[in-house]
Amino acid sequence: MITFKQFLKESEPEKVGDEPPSEPESRPIPEGRVRRFHLTPTRNIPSIKQHGLQVSRSHDKGSGTVHGNGVYSQAKFKHAAKHSRDMANDDPPRHTSVIEFHDNPKHYEGHHASISEHDVPPKHIVAIHHHWHPSIQGKRKN
Repeated sequence: MITFKQFLKESEPEKVGDEPPSEPESRPIPEGRVRRFHLTPTRNIPSIKQHGLQVSRSHDKGSGTVHGNGVYSQAKFKHAAKHSRDMANDDPPRHTSVIEFHDNPKHYEGHHASISEHDVPPKHIVAIHHHWHPSIQGKRKN
């Protein structure tokens, strides 16, 4: 159970820098990097903004399978968004956010295409898309 103050803080529109949330995959990433999408409980956002995505803090409670420690991510936003919507329909609902980041493509070779064994520093986070964001809900701008 979270306090009302925590609820209000989590409900505020997310900003990266001074910009409002953008559409997924719309912000540029450095050349030679890959865009990835990490699903996380919304309550983890403050820590991720401060420390990035850390292998030492990783776990896979939701899927029932564990492939080992690593930063789990998807190559396509639509896959992460679908998982987020599915989790919101759980009983009780689990509110998640999608962390959009860029990474070294070599981190996804060999071991497993969805797991990197390297930390993602905060400066590599491109955007944070909350469960209530239209892109997660499957709604598109007209």
